[in-house]
Amino acid sequence: MRFNYLNIIILVLFLYTISFTNLYSQEPDSNSRPKVGLVLSGGGAKGMAHVGVLKVLEEVGMPIDYIGGTSMGSIVGGLYAAGYTARDLDSIVHSIDWNFILSDEIPRQYLSITEKQDNDRFLLSFPINKKGVELPEGIIRGQHIENEFAKLCTPVYGIRDFSKLPIPFICVAVDIETGEKVVFRKGNLSDAIRASMSIPSVFFPMEIDGRKYVDGGIIDNFPVADVIEMGADIIIGVDVGFGSQAKKEFNFLTVMEDVIFIYSSKIMKESKKSVDIFIQPDLKGYGTSSFTAGDSLMRYGEEAARKLYPQLKSLADSLNGLSRVKFTRKPQPIVDSVFIKSIQIEGLAHHSERFATVNIPFSVLEWVTPEKIQEAVEYMYASAYFDKVTSELIEEEDGSRLIIHFKEKVCGLLRLGLYYDFDYKAALFLNSTFYNWLINDTKLSLTLGLGRSPTFDILYFIDKGPIPAPGIEFSSNWESVPLISDSSRKEIATFNCSVTNAKLFLQSNFSNTLAFRVGGEWTHAAIKPDVSLIEFGNLSDNFWGVFSSLYADTYDHPNFPKKGQQALVEAKFIANINLKPISYFRLEYRFAQKLSKKITLIPSVYGGITAGDSIPIQYSFPLGGLTEIDRFGHMPFIGYKYFETGNNNVIFGRLDLQFQIRKNMYLILMGNVGYQDENLKSLLTPAGLISGFGLTYGLDTPVGPLKVSVMRSGEYKDLLGYIQLGYWF
Repeated sequence: MRFNYLNIIILVLFLYTISFTNLYSQEPDSNSRPKVGLVLSGGGAKGMAHVGVLKVLEEVGMPIDYIGGTSMGSIVGGLYAAGYTARDLDSIVHSIDWNFILSDEIPRQYLSITEKQDNDRFLLSFPINKKGVELPEGIIRGQHIENEFAKLCTPVYGIRDFSKLPIPFICVAVDIETGEKVVFRKGNLSDAIRASMSIPSVFFPMEIDGRKYVDGGIIDNFPVADVIEMGADIIIGVDVGFGSQAKKEFNFLTVMEDVIFIYSSKIMKESKKSVDIFIQPDLKGYGTSSFTAGDSLMRYGEEAARKLYPQLKSLADSLNGLSRVKFTRKPQPIVDSVFIKSIQIEGLAHHSERFATVNIPFSVLEWVTPEKIQEAVEYMYASAYFDKVTSELIEEEDGSRLIIHFKEKVCGLLRLGLYYDFDYKAALFLNSTFYNWLINDTKLSLTLGLGRSPTFDILYFIDKGPIPAPGIEFSSNWESVPLISDSSRKEIATFNCSVTNAKLFLQSNFSNTLAFRVGGEWTHAAIKPDVSLIEFGNLSDNFWGVFSSLYADTYDHPNFPKKGQQALVEAKFIANINLKPISYFRLEYRFAQKLSKKITLIPSVYGGITAGDSIPIQYSFPLGGLTEIDRFGHMPFIGYKYFETGNNNVIFGRLDLQFQIRKNMYLILMGNVGYQDENLKSLLTPAGLISGFGLTYGLDTPVGPLKVSVMRSGEYKDLLGYIQLGYWF
């Protein structure tokens, strides 16, 4: 039976009168009143306005017996049905980093040590399958949002029938293959709301039991009929919907939104006819992606509900008076931690369970918080061997079973990167990365750098975590090395150098911040001086040796860090049939110390020692410039030009004071001082003293860091300029 608003008031008063005649003959029963259903539409970020409406509904004491939602309405509605209050939802809106959660970006602290540099370098990435490069199913795969939903739904993880939630709940999605509308009434709550909010082409479809689902708003963005079917007599509907608000301008997102949801807008008109109290916040100027406007959106939702406050209050008082017992919600189950009785792994075909779960910081028969599970999932995803990693809790006797779902990367990636600086000029980098090629737990990376200084690199290794595992790397670099005049500081000649290197090694990745490598290497070096009017022949030679290296990286940002450390320690012993053996040692260490919210101090130390006769260029330590590219042993040194100075033995310290001007804008004061000499015994003498200082303006852009610098040497008076754009390789 359906009610309009006037009929409701009449019926309520009638039933309320009757109830007095039976006051002493029966117990108060909420079943003696009409049931209220709350319907929340989809609308992307605009759905945050639902939270404001819920605040007013709680204030008037509105009994809510059923909730139905679509897309963002399913998220707010599902969490409210699970027991969260409007105040809780307000806190959730403020605590979530929406830019992060609505992306698949991996925080740098979670990245595996082998992925940190690659993740910093490449701007674009496309999947490769057996048919070639393909377009993805959406822009956002949904890793972080699914992980967040799983954490938020932990209090009701044991409830698989949504009618058993503190408030019975349904949400709507669409089977993308059949076009069928699907109403979720049972299952995993976090999966259901993720399926309901999967806007086509923006989010990857949500796969549940072999079926792929997208946003229910395509067919029904306002599931009034489904809530009536649940048993609701009175419908309160809140519409923040797709395409329902007037737009100030058209753009790609608004046009796509209108095209996708044009059909459901017609269904919406029919659904409104069955709504008793209709609330539509004025959200002009806000779009589906306005997630940073949470405060404003919630306020507009509250304002819209307050305009109907008299009606809402009257209805709530009448309904509560009818049952003579003020409506109270069932409390949310308290689950601040779960007792893990077993851990189940699903989805692995090319990786061992030990490899995939090495970063789980807990085990069975332990009490674990939802936050700890969420963090463990992020670490497993950050290995970069998986497209997605999610978790699910299942009730077991006297505990819980934790299921970890892995979706392996079965093909590869095509990635592109751009770089420019005053020394290397423009360069385009192309990379193809393949996982589990020939052998499980492997990574094959092929990188080609195109520019004035071309490079080629092939890396193939088995990743067994801390267990030493073999790998091979082959690289080739070509570069024109300048010869700078000591007096004029001008380039007087160049050396065309090429270095080809092959390494066979064992590598241990002790954690996502520390890796150790040991092995043997072969190097072929060729040098041809390029001096005007003089023809020199090629000088080339081969070298063999053994090496070891230790690399650590805990930086929170590769270019503008606020905390963390980076360290590289490398040692080699090189032999040649024409030269005596050469000993080589290189050290780099830097750390970021946050002094205040906006100021960070970054001290660093660099050192290099080479012992032997006739040291080749690739085993010396040229200094100068600000590029971080370390080919041919180069180290940056403020105040000097690229390759302007340097020697077989160097040591220097550097201090950067980094000021954050705005969110992605920085000003950096820099200074360094050190020594360089051919002979280690005379390294720390005044003759080898060098110094420099400078100022850098830095901007973190979508294509990488932009750095504009001016600097001066302590030994020369002229100023030098420098520009860098993009990530170094």
